[in-house]
Amino acid sequence: MLAALAAAAALTLRACSAPSQSTTPSSAASTTASVTSSEQFAKAISDRIAKHWPHMAKIWPTYDYTKHTLVLFSLSAPGKVNAAYAITTSGMKELTPTEYADIEVPQHDGYAQITFNGLPSIAMSVNSSEMSKPQTIDSTYRVATHELVHFYYQGEMKQPDENASRAQPYPLDPTPRTYRQMIHRQLLAAYETPDKRAEHLAKARFWLDKYHSEFADEAKATASTDITEGTARYTDLLGAIITGDNKPEEVRQAAQKLLGRDDFVPSAEAEAYQLGEVAGLLLDEENPQWKKDFYISGQTLLDLLLKDIKPAEDSVAPEVAKAVESEVAKRNSEVKDEIADVQKAATDTSIPYLKIDDTDAEGSFGATGSFIVGDEEISTGYTARFDVGGTELAINDAAVKATFDESGRSYLLLPLTMKHSGKDGVLTVDDAKLAAKGLKVAELKEDGRTVYTVVVK
Repeated sequence: MLAALAAAAALTLRACSAPSQSTTPSSAASTTASVTSSEQFAKAISDRIAKHWPHMAKIWPTYDYTKHTLVLFSLSAPGKVNAAYAITTSGMKELTPTEYADIEVPQHDGYAQITFNGLPSIAMSVNSSEMSKPQTIDSTYRVATHELVHFYYQGEMKQPDENASRAQPYPLDPTPRTYRQMIHRQLLAAYETPDKRAEHLAKARFWLDKYHSEFADEAKATASTDITEGTARYTDLLGAIITGDNKPEEVRQAAQKLLGRDDFVPSAEAEAYQLGEVAGLLLDEENPQWKKDFYISGQTLLDLLLKDIKPAEDSVAPEVAKAVESEVAKRNSEVKDEIADVQKAATDTSIPYLKIDDTDAEGSFGATGSFIVGDEEISTGYTARFDVGGTELAINDAAVKATFDESGRSYLLLPLTMKHSGKDGVLTVDDAKLAAKGLKVAELKEDGRTVYTVVVK
């Protein structure tokens, strides 16, 4: 049900896909040597898994990463596998096409929850042209570590708001983003200067209270994301550090190098990652038993960390205000352009729609943002590939509107403002944002508009 997932996962890792914007794990300058083959890339990932995954229970008592397999696909082109590897804490093995035949290969930079050899696992795809970059090794390992948290370790979580959506009202307001950046600023200072921690936590509490008071609806809507993404980011950060013999000070020094600082994206969801990682590290030092019953408490990491802290008044740092206002203005301008076709089509029935029933779809998709515009929800930067009866339907960096019918089925509406041909139940489009050659569709008229409908699985 990809439209529903887009509402819940916009801006995140390409929903079974790659990190978008600042959700990508931060990393210190990598010392990893460049690799020149898929096998070397897989070996570098395997080395990290062997080094860190056996010790994940040190991060969270319920973690057992020794039972997981990463099935890693090297893609030479979309959907074209040139190598596949099964990687566990015991080592790696190259797979034959027969051995991975039952796995739906994720799109480039995508991932999916799978069962492999009877074990709870994850499949990931990486473009072979990206494998020579050291940062690709770091991010691939950390994304795998991160997503396993979502797949297998957050099932008992109490949802603060069952109807919460990650979509943001458009145009974006810089004020809540400023408040959350000030919280992050004070948490970083609290972690990096323990002797002044009380002062910085008190100021963080001031900004948290202000955020909850002035933006209560957003705070309620983003609480689930703060919990799920915050704990998963905290996990993938420590999962890049933890070994069998770390000393606490070694962990602290390594964590400070990995903490996100300047990669601000104007999004409550993106903030959840940064706030969660540093709040988790602080909780480890301030309240070592914090993980007990955490998921069933419904509290965010921030709420738990700051609940007994008395607030101390603070003022907005000028550099933070300037940076946030600049980024929000930039993003608002970008979104205006990105959603222009969707908004135009809403009032111009001469523009046909491609209506994609994705209720039962499985696999990878991506979105750079999700926004509430009026009473409509629009995802930007939407990217996905579907096999429809042997015909590929490829959407690349497009804006789509998410809708539901009375029965609860979900749809994506994509305005066909580009050149296209629809005749006798067959649609052909060859455009940078949409490609489909000979796609079988149902052609309907809805309120005077031509609508081409297709069901994807």
